[in-house]
Amino acid sequence: MVIISFSSSITSLASLLPPEEVAALRQIVKTLNEDGRVSLTHDDRCESGKVKIVGTPANEEMNYTIGCSCSIADDKLCHITSFELRDSDLSARLPPDLANLTYVQTIDLTRNYLNGTIPVEWASMKNLSSISLTANRLSGNIPGYLGNFTALTYLSLESNQFSGVVPPELGKLARLDALILSSNKLVGTLPEELAQIKDLGDFRVSDNNLNGTVPEFIGSWTQLRRL
Repeated sequence: MVIISFSSSITSLASLLPPEEVAALRQIVKTLNEDGRVSLTHDDRCESGKVKIVGTPANEEMNYTIGCSCSIADDKLCHITSFELRDSDLSARLPPDLANLTYVQTIDLTRNYLNGTIPVEWASMKNLSSISLTANRLSGNIPGYLGNFTALTYLSLESNQFSGVVPPELGKLARLDALILSSNKLVGTLPEELAQIKDLGDFRVSDNNLNGTVPEFIGSWTQLRRL
């Protein structure tokens, strides 16, 4: 059973982080504790750009990083800037309260057992530029409200259980460099709206149930490195 705690370090964190970020961390922990096998604790300071995360029992494959910066704002406080818990055996739902870590730029929860879908609350994260949810158990339709994540440059939903069509709203993500949707259960054709992503460099949709011909607009992606 997973117990993720910020334990005694929360007092020290409160002196470095705004109260709303401390509260958000507590709620994130509560959500991720729904079902799992690892107890996570962290150091009590933002040192060298990180709040160190340690898992018990120890597993060298687990990769925990909470990145932080004490210079990203002019308020003399440190702020969480990345939330990365890869290979961590987490099997809960994605925590909506990550949206209250408003300085977060990167969310990486690759190779867990997380289920459900992407919280709509994350769309309010104006600094969020990278989401990797690769190799989880997320399901249902890819939500159209992902089109509101307008700061994204990287989005990987590879190796999940998403079904339905590729939502046309993804065409609103004009800053995307990478859109990785391979190894799901997607059907239908690729929406013409994807042509609006002018600088896409990495586009992967293999191992789905898509049909139709290769869209002509792919030829307009002059920055494309991988298809």
